[in-house]
Amino acid sequence: MTDKHSDLTIHAAHELLKAKKISSVELTTDYLARIKAVDPRVRAIVTVTAEYALEQAKKADERIAAGKAGPLTGFRFA
Repeated sequence: MTDKHSDLTIHAAHELLKAKKISSVELTTDYLARIKAVDPRVRAIVTVTAEYALEQAKKADERIAAGKAGPLTGFRFA
């Protein structure tokens, strides 16, 4: 399991994304791993849409690469 980025604040993750030190796909993969590891105990997530999350992360990486990223590009809260 890789969840090396799960303890980042949104600001810290944004700075890493902006500096291209991490991709949105990598960050999303880490969070999905964390959810898989922890949620069986805490039961806080109703539905995990991993494929959709990774698809959106790829689109976010494309926006970042094109210089069209906003302050919350790479984060999805829904």
